[in-house]
Formats: sequence, C-alpha cells, structure tokens
Amino acid sequence: MAFQDHALLPWLNAWDNIALSFRIAAQKVDEDRVRSLVELVGLEGFEQARPKHLSGGMKQRVAIAKALALAPDILLLDEPFGSLDAVTRRRLNLELQAIWVEQSVTTVLITHSVDEAVFMADRVYVLSPRPGRVSLVREIPFPRPRDRKLTLIPEFHALTDDLHVALDTQATPPDVLGELE
Repeated sequence: MAFQDHALLPWLNAWDNIALSFRIAAQKVDEDRVRSLVELVGLEGFEQARPKHLSGGMKQRVAIAKALALAPDILLLDEPFGSLDAVTRRRLNLELQAIWVEQSVTTVLITHSVDEAVFMADRVYVLSPRPGRVSLVREIPFPRPRDRKLTLIPEFHALTDDLHVALDTQATPPDVLGELE
C-alpha cells in the first residue's frame, strides 16, 4: 500500500526504505529486486538519499517501489499523488501506468480527481456520501497504453462531465437541485 503521505522512515535512505518491506516480512533482502525497483521508478543515483533530500514526487516513487517490493497481487494506492503539484502529478500518472505494464499488478487507486480516475482506470467506482457505498460503476472504454492526448478528446470530457454530474448530484441537497433545474 502507498499512501498520500509517503510514510517513509526519515532516518532510512531510499534504498533502505524499499528494502524495509523484506525486513518487515522477515525475509532476506532481495538486492536484485530492490535494484530493479529503483530503476523501474526512475530513482537511479538517489538510492542513498534520505526522504528530506527528495522531492515530493521522488518520495512517492520510493513509496510505490516499497509497496511493490514483495510482488503483491494487489497494489492499494490511497491518493498517492494528492499532495503533488499538477505537473508532477500528471507525469507520475504516466509513469505509474508504465509500472503497471511492467509489474502486471491489479491496482486499486483512490483519488478525488475525476480526470485522474478516468485517465488511469479501467473501471471507476463512485462512492456515496456517508455511509460510503458504491453508487455508480463506470467502465472506461479507452484502450491502453494511454497518453496525454487522451485528455484532449471530446469522449474523455464527456465521461468526466458525466462523473462530475453524478458526484455533484450526490453532494447537493435535493431541495437545491430542484431550484437549479
């Protein structure tokens, strides 16, 4: 699992934060696996850097590598890019897709960004307000691999608009909806 807050140990460098997954599981550190993950997430040359010396995007890359270290069947990402600037967030969306292709791991991505959900997902689940329940499931029809050009086509905007309307309808009290119509 990778969180919005990278949850790295500040006294460990990037390499050791990734290797920590093995230690917690009481396994011998697979140095080849750690090395390949460092390369996969584009952190070559930063293996010895502590979190305070890494950018927000780099910290998230370490957190994702750490989550992938033990080759999980399911990767849980709880708003992993929520605290990043828009440019870094878009770049990491593209990089995360490349990681998924290489690692072939089922991923559950939690995000508040409708555009990000449509761009990244094969299926989007919209949750209702309290109590949280699945209120809508939308299959995403766009083929992979996806690139930034997808976000420019009318079909992408139509789908994100539909999802925004679904979310706005849930968040707006019924008496206000009547006044808006």
